[in-house]
Amino acid sequence: MAVHAMCVLSFRSPHLSSAVFVGENISVNPLIVKRIIGAMVKAGLAEAVLGARGGYRLARPAEVVTLWDIYYAIQGSGPFLKRHGMPESNCDEGRAIDRVVHDLYTDLDLVVETRLKRVTLASILQSAMKGERIQLL
Repeated sequence: MAVHAMCVLSFRSPHLSSAVFVGENISVNPLIVKRIIGAMVKAGLAEAVLGARGGYRLARPAEVVTLWDIYYAIQGSGPFLKRHGMPESNCDEGRAIDRVVHDLYTDLDLVVETRLKRVTLASILQSAMKGERIQLL
């Protein structure tokens, strides 16, 4: 949803888009849109203009906003490591396994981050217009 909302803002940039407009375009309740774009504003990816004629717009060019930027604004970290957390183990083997799994998840998060940093909002919109698939690998 966050990527879709940001694509709507990108497509309409530099014009302002209301949460209602974005919500109608991505089939999501405007309150959810406000929460999603609020995270983008906090991350410096979008701007909020208050008032009766206010709305949202991109704070940076679509060519520099990456999928990682959007993912990180919503999730705060990679998908694997934050799910890791075995209970403290009283045995040496349990602690060793925990370290190995932690290192593995750290490496996986780095792979995800590296791949998502290769894709920008601009490239998503270009691929969508052409009906092409974006290759991450």
